[in-house]
Amino acid sequence: EPRIRTELGFPISGRLLSREVSVGDLVEGGEVLATLESETLVTGVASAMANLRIAEARLDNADRVHAREVELVRRGVASQAALEATDAALEVARNNVDLARASLEQARDLLDNAVLVAPFAGVVLDASGEVGQVIGSGQSVVVLAKSEVRDAVVDLPERMVTGLELGAPAVVALELDQSIGASGSLREIAPSADPVTRLVRVRIALEDPAPALRLGSTVMVRFPGLSAALPTRVAAGAVVAGAGGSTVWRTGGV
Repeated sequence: EPRIRTELGFPISGRLLSREVSVGDLVEGGEVLATLESETLVTGVASAMANLRIAEARLDNADRVHAREVELVRRGVASQAALEATDAALEVARNNVDLARASLEQARDLLDNAVLVAPFAGVVLDASGEVGQVIGSGQSVVVLAKSEVRDAVVDLPERMVTGLELGAPAVVALELDQSIGASGSLREIAPSADPVTRLVRVRIALEDPAPALRLGSTVMVRFPGLSAALPTRVAAGAVVAGAGGSTVWRTGGV
């Protein structure tokens, strides 16, 4: 299974316009995965651009009026109060341009948020949502995993886990073709066994796995450093106490 996976969704709500990927697809970083309907967002960008042009025109006019007033004061034909009034008007015009630019940036960000892109190259593990469906903000649409960083996940008997330590070397092979495999090391041991099966889940970090070791493949795992002579546990009722000590009956002639 992948070591790195992430659920991707839109930061805004809207109606799903397209979903470009399906489960199992390989994608590149920056590739478009899905889009939302964006007509109102496009209109919002156009409106913000128009407001910015108006604000810039008013700033240009305020700048010319202020420059003229400065000249008139210099010539002594205008009052200082009139100049201060144009100073204030010029400052207001500049602030309005800044606000209009911020509004345009926000409108463009909203439009960009209507396009869901892959943050990295990987494989699609899950894809939900149908065209026309209303998608909520933050709702998972695509689950993406980095295919080059993989773990082998196996469930082992408790008695086997007691002989393992983190970092222990492992050999992983494809069950259908054991000539295809990879080396790895034990990176995680579950803190407790499954309450039903009494098996302990461990994860093995694979080192340069072969392409044929795809996500979801069934594998066989061997730990070279693990002793083959593992202790055997039997039920207490199978132990017979006698004068010569405790014994266990075996069947099958072995």
